[in-house]
Amino acid sequence: MVPALALGLCLLLLAATQHLSKTLDYHSITKTLGHLPSALLVRSVVAGAREAKELAMFGRLKAGATTVELLSLDISSIKVA
Repeated sequence: MVPALALGLCLLLLAATQHLSKTLDYHSITKTLGHLPSALLVRSVVAGAREAKELAMFGRLKAGATTVELLSLDISSIKVA
């Protein structure tokens, strides 16, 4: 049920924002991207992936997860004084 609801919401969002893309010149955008150094594009994609991972981790921390759980740390060697 949830995937169908998410898909329906995405379709409604696309329909509602379709007019926003009419002013974009996709030919110019792809031409400009073609002139960018590939290393810059790779760094940009990597940075986006890292940001998504960090946002997910902070979301789990806000939800109550601990750093020990998220990083799968072994606390067996820690001795409490």
